[in-house]
Amino acid sequence: MKYYDISMRIHAHMAVPEEDLQLCPKLSHQTAPDDHALPRSRLDIDLRTGTHLIAPILARPDGDSVDLMSPTCVLTTCRLVDLSTAGEEITETDLALFGIQTGEFILIKTRNSLEENHSKDVQLTRDAAKYLARIGVKGVGIDAIALEKESEREIIELLFERGCALLIGLRLKAVSYGSYRLVALPLRIEGAEASPVRALLLEGV
Repeated sequence: MKYYDISMRIHAHMAVPEEDLQLCPKLSHQTAPDDHALPRSRLDIDLRTGTHLIAPILARPDGDSVDLMSPTCVLTTCRLVDLSTAGEEITETDLALFGIQTGEFILIKTRNSLEENHSKDVQLTRDAAKYLARIGVKGVGIDAIALEKESEREIIELLFERGCALLIGLRLKAVSYGSYRLVALPLRIEGAEASPVRALLLEGV
């Protein structure tokens, strides 16, 4: 079985939305105080940093938090579509080329996965989100490190109204167009609006 790790590595200098240094993770290591103890590490991280799953509660107060979401929403078959040569944004016209069907989990690869600089990520547009919601996809995964702030709430509301899961911050450089098995389980954090995930694509299962 072949697998692809499509997660961002978490470290203090990783790419964060709007290059806001306050969102950079802080990892500290404590040495063992004596020979009978073991060292400990501590992580301070914004839950919408890196590769993460968004929960419905982010868009509406009565939505589920991440601990209440079914693991099956991100433990599923999926299809990667390649828009590496697309323009500055992902449009309905771009997605219409792939014959997307109801119930599919769609991962969208753009040049974001090929570049280290995320100051001008290719973004999912409102129209593209409406198109995916109208089709009734099971989930969407994008390789931008965040949604565009001006349309973030509307896009999340559009997708979650149709029960569509949303993964952000995928690293898809090594993955080609095709079907895979997605494993992207979140931490079970009570009341949280998002969670980091270790996202894998399995091939041949």
